[in-house]
Amino acid sequence: MLNLKSIFRDGFFGLPSTGQKDWKLNPLTLTYSGGIRKYEKAFRDDYYTHSLNTMRFSLVLSLFFFGIFAFLDALLLPELKHMFWIIRFGIICPLLTAVIVFSFSPAFKKFMQPVLGAIMYITGLSIIVMTIFATNKAGNYTYYAGLFLIFIIGYTFIKARFIYATVVGWSIVATYEVAAIWISDTPLEILINNNFFFISANVIGMFISYYMEQSARKDFYMRILLEQEQEKVQAANDALEKRVQERTKQLTLANRDLKKEIEIRKQHEME
Repeated sequence: MLNLKSIFRDGFFGLPSTGQKDWKLNPLTLTYSGGIRKYEKAFRDDYYTHSLNTMRFSLVLSLFFFGIFAFLDALLLPELKHMFWIIRFGIICPLLTAVIVFSFSPAFKKFMQPVLGAIMYITGLSIIVMTIFATNKAGNYTYYAGLFLIFIIGYTFIKARFIYATVVGWSIVATYEVAAIWISDTPLEILINNNFFFISANVIGMFISYYMEQSARKDFYMRILLEQEQEKVQAANDALEKRVQERTKQLTLANRDLKKEIEIRKQHEME
């Protein structure tokens, strides 16, 4: 008979569980807990080192796509293109470029996650502002779709940790709801339709980010355990080699004493 309790305890869905020996994560923040809490700082340092190049490339990619959509502004909303271009090329593109430059500074390591969260929210906010103007001035309800790209990059490619990406993701959702309901003239059916896709994309992004960070933490912990086992094997090899050397030395001395005793006996026999 299927035991649901054992399924969740044994981590059938890949979630952190107390049933896994020596493997404990905070289910909300995914930080190490229990006996492995001491590895949290080492993981963050390792995560930063392995994420830096990917994060820079994702920002460059974001810079390219955020700029290239200026052609869409000119095609769909020529009357608003100048204001939209100020947002794109006067605010967001310089901001993304500044973060890329800042990432080469040693101080960036300390502020990487908050900075990524801030840039994710500001970029999403800029799209919401354009959506409001597109809705109110031109009756265009399609600009909100740009937020899907923010979720894709923010939850996966930019290497923001789960807790930061989730907080920012739902902040963008809340900001959009306020803007769509109280600021822009969004018809109810359009609002419902947008929210179905918008909230679904955000929830899916959360799960992707959750499993990605959990996997990264598992891999790091497995590497720690492997290194510890290698150290134990090396220590055992060193101890064995030392014992062999000591035993060899003892045998060498015993062999020398035996040779001396044989020579003495031979000499006595000759005498």
